[in-house]
Amino acid sequence: MYTSSSIVTKASHGSLEQVGRFRFKYKPSNGYRGHDSFVLKICATGQAGSGCSQITYNVTIK
Repeated sequence: MYTSSSIVTKASHGSLEQVGRFRFKYKPSNGYRGHDSFVLKICATGQAGSGCSQITYNVTIK
C-alpha cells in the first residue's frame, strides 16, 4: 500500500505541484522548448516490508 509521496527536485523550466496525495501537475514555462526533469519520492509498505523509491521524470517540450 502506498503511504506517501513528495517532490524531491523541482523542474528547472516549469512549475511542478502536488495536487493530490499521489497526483502531480507539471507545466512548462511559457515559450520554453527543450528538456526538463524532476524527481518524485513514493513510499509504500507491504507484507515484505516498507521503503521509498525516487522516480526521475525526463520530459521534452516541443
